[in-house]
Amino acid sequence: MVTLRALALDDATALTRIYSGASIQHTTGKPLTLDQAHDKIRTALARAVETPRAQWNWGILHERDLIGLISLRRRTPAMGTISYILRDDS
Repeated sequence: MVTLRALALDDATALTRIYSGASIQHTTGKPLTLDQAHDKIRTALARAVETPRAQWNWGILHERDLIGLISLRRRTPAMGTISYILRDDS
């Protein structure tokens, strides 16, 4: 079963696995370091408490395994974007 949940700081190692290999060919093309993963999670947690909220981020889990990330961003009051990344073995 696939579920979504808020990110947690201890997801950093799993996030580095997601942002590596073939999964990053449509992003920066560079693997995410552990420090960058921690920064990405801290940013997501900070955005979760902003008012008005402009971004939502969730981890994608298969059973208890973090296999991806999905983000929703409000660009204007009438427009938003959705993006996702899945670990290349998912």
